[in-house]
Amino acid sequence: MIVMRRAFTLIELLVVIAIIAILAAILFPVFAQARNAAKKTASINNVKQINLAAVMYHSDNDEVTVPRRYTYGAPVPPDNGTLFWSNLMQPYVKNDALFFCPNDRADDPFVQTMAGTARFNMASPYKMYILGLTPSYGMNYVYINDSLPVPGQPGRTYQVGKSMSSFDVTADTVFIAEATMKDITVPAVGGAPTLIKNPIGYHSILPPTMWTTSAYPNATGQGQLWGRFDAKYVIVGFLDGHVKYTSIGKLKPGGSTPELMDRYFNGIGN
Repeated sequence: MIVMRRAFTLIELLVVIAIIAILAAILFPVFAQARNAAKKTASINNVKQINLAAVMYHSDNDEVTVPRRYTYGAPVPPDNGTLFWSNLMQPYVKNDALFFCPNDRADDPFVQTMAGTARFNMASPYKMYILGLTPSYGMNYVYINDSLPVPGQPGRTYQVGKSMSSFDVTADTVFIAEATMKDITVPAVGGAPTLIKNPIGYHSILPPTMWTTSAYPNATGQGQLWGRFDAKYVIVGFLDGHVKYTSIGKLKPGGSTPELMDRYFNGIGN
């Protein structure tokens, strides 16, 4: 007996293809959202681990905060004569990757000008300097550090930590947050000053009284804070060790005095 096998008609094939296309259109954004959510969770975990390391650092150093930048010698490899806060905390984290958000993959010609290599080239002779200069999270150094001049090096400064007891409410005092060097003008080696155009990370953030009048996406208008998952929100690590995903607007609460405007940075709290 001969068995007749029925083939798909063109209409049936087109219907199947259309269904697959519709399912793909529905599912791909869901997959993208899930992937982005996973990256956000990883970045929040990074800040949690960094905060835990900071608590240990403070405990080992008489409850004094970590300096943002310690300049100790001539600007030569591997660290350009400077140790940033992330470099100083390496003994407590032992993991360079913690200082970089999965969504922070930007590079900039400035890094190549300064260090002769791309930002994520771990073979760079200036690896330590690049890691310290451009982490994904910047430190609230204005209020949790004091600045001092580098002896014998005019124009260069370094920071020293402050006692934790000098902050009234550590739970409302920003320690680190997502940051970028974008829109900062920096001196270039052997040339004119350079404007950073790409959202590479940055080791520092500024309090509201130092924000410019520039509007987003100019980062100077929000003290170099830079949300990599939502333009209006940043991951923040507070001085007491806890982490919160909060709006940039909330970190600029307003007030009748600079002291009140900076209350989430200066230790006064809410």
